[in-house]
Amino acid sequence: MPNQTTAKPVRRRLHPSAKMSRSLHRLPPADREYLAMIASVPVEYVHDSRFTRTAPRTERQFGRAATGPETIFACFNYARFRVYRIFLKHQGGTIPMDDIHSLLMWSKRADSLRDAIVRENSGLVISMMRRSGNLGRPDEHEMQSDGNLALANSVNGFDPNRLTVKGTPIRFSTYSCRAILKAIARAGARSNRRKRFFPASYDPTMERSDSGDVRREGQTADAAAEVLRILRQKLANLSDREEEVIKGRFFSDARDGKGMTLEELGVVLKVTKERVRQIECKAKRKIREALEPSL
Repeated sequence: MPNQTTAKPVRRRLHPSAKMSRSLHRLPPADREYLAMIASVPVEYVHDSRFTRTAPRTERQFGRAATGPETIFACFNYARFRVYRIFLKHQGGTIPMDDIHSLLMWSKRADSLRDAIVRENSGLVISMMRRSGNLGRPDEHEMQSDGNLALANSVNGFDPNRLTVKGTPIRFSTYSCRAILKAIARAGARSNRRKRFFPASYDPTMERSDSGDVRREGQTADAAAEVLRILRQKLANLSDREEEVIKGRFFSDARDGKGMTLEELGVVLKVTKERVRQIECKAKRKIREALEPSL
């Protein structure tokens, strides 16, 4: 089999420009919001020549639930391929209701498969943090958040048909670990920059048993106030859903002031717990970037 490491890229990308049917009001509000989100970002997939074969045959092979790790990426990209074809078909025009229902079905199937892949490989982030010696650091959660986001992005760009220089299929863990390590390193660098702006110094009052708790409470309050300012002034350019997740997780009194869990927010937003976690990771990254100038 020929080496494909230098082959032409197979990742296809499209910026949707189609309008939705005027009958969109018949759909539930959650579906309308979901469609708006789909149409606001580029649509992409990793192409496979098998996708363009006879439709019934391809549908039987990739249009159903994945049967194992060897087929899940093909099924995931086939679902995204169907979304891509719908937008391409109606580019510059209006998508009728029949195709809108198909768009919803294939988009939700792609999201479900992506979540399954991320859950299956979530241990890679912890492994890379352990390998880089970053477990146990005060900013461990920030690094893990960025690593999880890199893992999700790796799912989007992975080509399961690509070969290594030895002619063997490339493994997803090999492909994704490099991106995860880079994300962890960037998060560590950001944390180090913040520490240079706010270096720790010795304070005799810190010897008191409760002084650490008092200082942490003050820092937490200051951080919460700064995040609220960013949310109110729209400085992080969060989407409506990202803002709703951040407010629900950290500024809700739903659980005695502790905020809502991922599972509780998933019920409210009608998405999986893993999808809420991904939205939270992306929103946190935007907020951290908005905080950088003030530091």
